[in-house]
Amino acid sequence: MKINVIIIEFGIKNFDSLKDNLLKLDNDRYNFFFTNSFLDIVDLLYQEKIHVIIFSDFRGDKSTIGYIKMFKTTNKDFKLIVLSEDKIVKNDKISKFIQYGADSVVSVWDLDKILNALKIYYHKIVEIDVETTHWRDSTKKFINYIKQNYNIGDNIIERLSVVTGYSPSSINRYVKEDTGKTPGDWITEIRIKSAIQLLKSTNFPIKYISEQVGYKSQQGFITALKKSTGRSPKDYRT
Repeated sequence: MKINVIIIEFGIKNFDSLKDNLLKLDNDRYNFFFTNSFLDIVDLLYQEKIHVIIFSDFRGDKSTIGYIKMFKTTNKDFKLIVLSEDKIVKNDKISKFIQYGADSVVSVWDLDKILNALKIYYHKIVEIDVETTHWRDSTKKFINYIKQNYNIGDNIIERLSVVTGYSPSSINRYVKEDTGKTPGDWITEIRIKSAIQLLKSTNFPIKYISEQVGYKSQQGFITALKKSTGRSPKDYRT
């Protein structure tokens, strides 16, 4: 499977270098669309199934937040990679953009981190697309719901039951039958994957990361991480 990636050229200072590196990636995995026309962007969004959008924050925080909101309104499942002009991106900027819906905030000069983010999203997108082909509607809704709401804390299944009309017992049974994993397994897996991404790509305190991915306490997060991966948070920062 290939994923479709839009790169919005305007504002990307080292665009030629970025383009050259992107085109070196496995062409069996990616279709790249390079554009500096807003009309072209709109056409692509409606003509193609776009998976990832890469764009720069060169017009400032307010404008960037506006673009994030616009893209997420068009399709909440887009993966958005925001390229910052800063050589070193401060945590408050990363936190601000992620809060509004960005998936990664990376220095435009850090090509390795940009390429790594793209590879991570490829595997996430393909994994979900392949695995959901045979699932019941209730199971698909559960997976999509927790991908968007894994950080809301407790009672996720009860909240989903209200949204979808499926009873909690049906959700638990169908998810287990369709995927071989319990809803709790899925919630933990997605939280841990998101936490690992933050550990690798930011300098956020561990307590802050644990709260961002839905754990009530730092120790609860550390225990879950060690149980799932056998590693501690510090292991992902060395």
